[in-house]
Amino acid sequence: MRVLIAGGGTGGHLFPGFAIARSLRRIRTDAEISWLGGTRGLEASLVPAAGFPLALLPARSLRVSHGGPLAAVRDALLLIASLPAAIAHVRRVRPDVLVSTGGYIAIPAIVAATLTRTPSLIWEGNVIPGRSNTLVARFATARAVAWSATRTRAPWNGDRTSVTGTPIRELGAVDRAAARRALSVEEGERLLLVFGGSQRVRRFEAALDTALVDLLASWRVLHIVGDDDGGAAARSAALPAPLRQRYRTERFLDGGKMEEALVAADALLGRAGASTVAEA
Repeated sequence: MRVLIAGGGTGGHLFPGFAIARSLRRIRTDAEISWLGGTRGLEASLVPAAGFPLALLPARSLRVSHGGPLAAVRDALLLIASLPAAIAHVRRVRPDVLVSTGGYIAIPAIVAATLTRTPSLIWEGNVIPGRSNTLVARFATARAVAWSATRTRAPWNGDRTSVTGTPIRELGAVDRAAARRALSVEEGERLLLVFGGSQRVRRFEAALDTALVDLLASWRVLHIVGDDDGGAAARSAALPAPLRQRYRTERFLDGGKMEEALVAADALLGRAGASTVAEA
């Protein structure tokens, strides 16, 4: 069984794909799973680290670019250029099914599956579906949604749509006490996990800059900073020496470490993405 997962750009589109892939591996040990992603996202580093072959399309975004009109035109052209690349990759891999978890990659991926007559499944995690998914949902062989309210909206209404909820990482097997010890959280201490998904969140950083000294008096803070450290190094250096070891920063947590952090934490400060909310 060959499965091609298309998704990325942000954690909200990448992490459900990981949950689906791991579930498939448990159910079908013979499953050959590969990945199709874009150039603007986490997949280039996280997907190969998770053991999945990865192909990247030139697409960057579907959003109006903050780089101005020229950047917006560039991104539109890259999205168009991704379609023949996606078709060529689907023909090369010849998957039994293409699974899209949304984001701008859904457009070339689902269109490529349609043109090559490859069965496809598209998943939508928001009550109000994203633009990319809505644009191509009508072409997918099957559709899955996290919320029943989504199924009342065209083109999501109809027999081809099922309400499945949000795929999440396996958390039940994580031992909380062991996870807290691994993060140096001592008995009686509280741990705050700060996680902005794949995106830098300046409001989180501003809040930490204002409150961190007072917060660290009674809490430990684990801050997942992503590609850009968000000033974490300077923030740590500005702390009084006794508090620095209570503020820990990580670029990403993989290999099961994010699951441990979620279970170990007493509170989570995060963006309200579908996957983050579901896992919390």
